[in-house]
Amino acid sequence: MLLVLISITGKLAADTPIRLHPENGATVIVLPDPTSSVVSIDVFVRAGVAEEEGISGLGNLAARSLFGSNDNQSRDAVRRYINSVGGNLETTWEPDYTLISCVTTRQAFPSAFYVISQALKTAEFDPETVTDARRAMDGDVARETQTPFRVAYAALRTRLFSAGPYRTDFGGNQESLKRLTFQGLKSYFHKRFAPANIVISIAGNVSVAQVQSAIKSEWVDFDRPAAKAIQFPNSEFVVDPTPIRRKVNTQTTLVAVGFRGPAMTDKDYPAYKVLEAIVGGGKSSRLFRTVRDAAGIGYAVGTYLAPLAHAGSLIAYAEYDPAHKDMDGKQLSQDEVQKIMIDSVQSVIVSPPTVAEVTRAKRYVAGSHALLHQRAKDRAFYLGWYETVGLGYEFDAQFSELVSKVSPEDVKRLATLYLQKYAVAIVSPDR
Repeated sequence: MLLVLISITGKLAADTPIRLHPENGATVIVLPDPTSSVVSIDVFVRAGVAEEEGISGLGNLAARSLFGSNDNQSRDAVRRYINSVGGNLETTWEPDYTLISCVTTRQAFPSAFYVISQALKTAEFDPETVTDARRAMDGDVARETQTPFRVAYAALRTRLFSAGPYRTDFGGNQESLKRLTFQGLKSYFHKRFAPANIVISIAGNVSVAQVQSAIKSEWVDFDRPAAKAIQFPNSEFVVDPTPIRRKVNTQTTLVAVGFRGPAMTDKDYPAYKVLEAIVGGGKSSRLFRTVRDAAGIGYAVGTYLAPLAHAGSLIAYAEYDPAHKDMDGKQLSQDEVQKIMIDSVQSVIVSPPTVAEVTRAKRYVAGSHALLHQRAKDRAFYLGWYETVGLGYEFDAQFSELVSKVSPEDVKRLATLYLQKYAVAIVSPDR
């Protein structure tokens, strides 16, 4: 199998990612680090919520069932192989991709690559493995429907997105799981788990030559055509000032306010990360100072910037004891907490951040980004993730510089563009 090797600088270096292009159309990124004690392998498959084509939970089931039997190994043999490479192999499903993660040693790397390749090529989805996966998914769905933030986030997406896959229940719901079939699972696998949809990112104590050898050995027969990519529809904000109210088995109340934002692939994404830090990044943020310090509300207060490739959303939240009283001894209503939160977020529009505030936020974003790269596992993930969503693995090295160029004017423009409209979800105790 012919491999084309490309580096950013044209020369090999220990801290330089190397891109390999196997003939079958997959993308492989290698970040050698001879000082590391491990090798981290992250396999991204462009098989997310859009690729389910309306069958919510199908991708999640495929991810969970991937490492059962295959054409060359029984279910038990696969388990033994996974244990032999360290036992640290897992699959997760996300709205934009499916991820296989494995942390192993340099010596066990060929074996780890073998067992992953066998699953990608010829996973059989045997009944026992699929049954176990379904059982685990049932439990996850039950927990999702009782976790205040997840309930609020799912509710907000129905307002933030008028159409498209991001409106659905990520990972499936009780009704959709009943509609999953073995034939649908196999068809999904063969359509989406094709080399052209795969990005493999490898970081740690491994050489480029070692990776090339593994690809040549294991992928000689891996050449499956990919189905046509799914196009995301344009999705508008559903304007409705009425809060969405949900009740779950909890002791706390959670108020969540959702705003739209740029997708990860949008040029404004780094600036929006700075805006998010101003609103809810740490104890110096406006939301924390207003809701937690001034109003004395909240066990948990902050923001969540959903890392979605095709459309962004910012969720501000405060979870608190509904019996809590403010500094004056008054018990605040849900509507009052909601107003405090909205006013805090929208203060960036009426009272634009100062240069000092923007500088603090940029340091917070850049510092957080750096802290997320301490392990080989983290470095492999971010290189592969950015490549998978369409930004290119180079974005990982460019991100901090892009953040450093964000100006107060950029932040004010994005606040005016995205923070005018909002949706509210309130999750409270069911008793």
